Amino acid sequence: MDQKVREISEKHFRTKYEQLGEREKKVARHLADRSHISRNVVQDFAEQLTFGQRLADKVAAFGGSWTFISIFAIVLWLFGFSSIRLFSSRTTRRSIRILIFC
Repeated sequence: MDQKVREISEKHFRTKYEQLGEREKKVARHLADRSHISRNVVQDFAEQLTFGQRLADKVAAFGGSWTFISIFAIVLWLFGFSSIRLFSSRTTRRSIRILIFC
């Protein structure tokens, strides 16, 4: 593997391995191993979130979904329909007038 790292450093960096800086040596070693250099920043970020932040993300994801919008529209329609039915009866109108004028 040592020979492979030296070949990669001369091919990609056009200099000998011993003359490379620490970062370049690390890159050359990773290229020789054919392994990833970068980290998964999404996973690192997700591991640092607190319970409250994860909960807020889940609430926001549900609150912006079509499921929530549909449920809210149905509930709003039912509320409006029941209010119209409730306040359209004569006895209700009389009781509201009595309450207003007393």
